[in-house]
Amino acid sequence: MLILIAYKNPNADNPACRHSGLGITASNLAEVLNDNSLPSLALAVANGEVLWSALLVRKDVTHVVICAPFFDTAFLEKMVRNFPHVRFTLTYHSNWGFLQQDVWAVKSLVAQIALQGAVRNFEISGNCEEFTESTTAAYSLPIAHLPNLFWMQGPVTRSRPAWTNTRDLHLGIFGATRVLKNVLTGVVASFIIGRTLKAQRTFIHVSSGRVEHGDGVMATIRQAFIGQSQFELVEEEWAAWPDFQIRVRWMDLLLQTSYTESFNNVTADGVTQGVASVVGDPINWVPASWRASPDDARAIAAAGVALLSDPNTAREGYQALTAHNVAGVVAWRGWLAAY
Repeated sequence: MLILIAYKNPNADNPACRHSGLGITASNLAEVLNDNSLPSLALAVANGEVLWSALLVRKDVTHVVICAPFFDTAFLEKMVRNFPHVRFTLTYHSNWGFLQQDVWAVKSLVAQIALQGAVRNFEISGNCEEFTESTTAAYSLPIAHLPNLFWMQGPVTRSRPAWTNTRDLHLGIFGATRVLKNVLTGVVASFIIGRTLKAQRTFIHVSSGRVEHGDGVMATIRQAFIGQSQFELVEEEWAAWPDFQIRVRWMDLLLQTSYTESFNNVTADGVTQGVASVVGDPINWVPASWRASPDDARAIAAAGVALLSDPNTAREGYQALTAHNVAGVVAWRGWLAAY
């Protein structure tokens, strides 16, 4: 058995492309599955033809997981029918809230629902139960739940003492600039956190350089800092994943106040670096004390102040992500055993 996890090569059409999230997701998934004796390989592909060619060479592939819809459905059907002994699934990596901004994804989903009914070795899957269960109910078709898994790289041993106002406060709001990421609410919550803790200087680090349906968001955020001398906006350029993890490590707290999510790699990166996150309710695998209403900056700030005062947050985050991985592996084994 070999599970081939195919994701779009982000540099195939544009060498400067910064869309690395699906590659990170695929590589983490493969690492965890391999650790659990489920042989897996993450493979970057520029297009469907590259995947087809790989399947002609790799005769040991039994399962193909396609991360996100980037193949034409007509081509996908030809490939699926050409390899009848391989089980294919296309995993949607967002919940419906994000998909409303992606016409191609919804068009593909509708076409692939028909394909699943017509071809025995293809099915749609999703990485969160909210998506899979609602889609199953809406379209009267079983949708598999194949959650993201995040490689832990060993126990978190990094010390994370409670923050004191003897030093600057660093808050990180990282990820693609999307309206649904709700960055401005995180910024306002950061102002409240800094004032509540009486920090002399608060540095608020925000990712820039990757705008996705979020034109104007950064300009709005810059306006919010005008006249706020004790707060400094640090616009962080997109970085390679190892460099990004180092950047995360030096934050005191992360904020991921998304209105809609299906997993959130940034929060998991924080866990592996011993840094807690205040998150919107949709990121539900974290400890309950990390979650707050994404539309309430005061509640987000209150959660952030509590986490900054708690030296046990790194351990609790590690336990939560470990529990998510354990349950996730069970879901993957169930899917593999069903075929």
